[in-house]
Amino acid sequence: MKFRTYVLFWFLFGVVADTVIGLTILRGAPWWALAIMAAPTLAAGICLPPIGAGKSYTAFLRAFSYLIFIFEFPKFLAALCGLFLPAGVAAGIGAAVSLFFITLIFYVTQHLTVTETTLKFDNLPESANGLRICHIADFHLGSFGGKSPYIQRIVNTVNAQKPDVVLFTGDLVNFETQEAYPYRDVLAGLQGPVYAVLGNHDFLLHGPNDSNEKGRLADMARLVEFERTGTPCHSERSRRILKFSI
Repeated sequence: MKFRTYVLFWFLFGVVADTVIGLTILRGAPWWALAIMAAPTLAAGICLPPIGAGKSYTAFLRAFSYLIFIFEFPKFLAALCGLFLPAGVAAGIGAAVSLFFITLIFYVTQHLTVTETTLKFDNLPESANGLRICHIADFHLGSFGGKSPYIQRIVNTVNAQKPDVVLFTGDLVNFETQEAYPYRDVLAGLQGPVYAVLGNHDFLLHGPNDSNEKGRLADMARLVEFERTGTPCHSERSRRILKFSI
């Protein structure tokens, strides 16, 4: 996503929303109430220069995203509703949307569910009969900061299934390879052979090098190398088992 889009989000959901709320829902409120309302917009604005410069990109963009979803977008909806509904109702709608995103970000996205499915094929080779495959995807490591126990929980849950093969189908990171480095030891704890492919975020199209093709491809090469060396190697047994699919 281009930097100007983030600036547009900040201006529309922050500056415009704060202005409308100040003139409607909080009209006549004391200065400190207006300051509290505007604080998330100020904080989000502080995040923009480092994002634009590509400095600590993931950390600042994560903070910016939290501010937008938890505070700015709900304020925008409250401001919009405040033009047609009573102030209390509009404020309640904004608070409900904020609570929804808080629940989504801090609970739903870290809630693990294991789903078991038995696949049957008429032409399945005998060597693959009873093969236990664990499918995982979309870690988006940059969403959790430097170290999150949630990723260790995922690894422990995968290992508890005692899979013959682990298939990871993309989006290890959000924006840049360095998001994965703090989790090298954790991911290396996956038991059994791990096969991985790149997701759209792993192509780093949304990161600080999105307009620098050479830099983006170089960082993507680092991510591929990380996945090759940071997870268990493909064993000879797994190659024999999966040979039928080639």
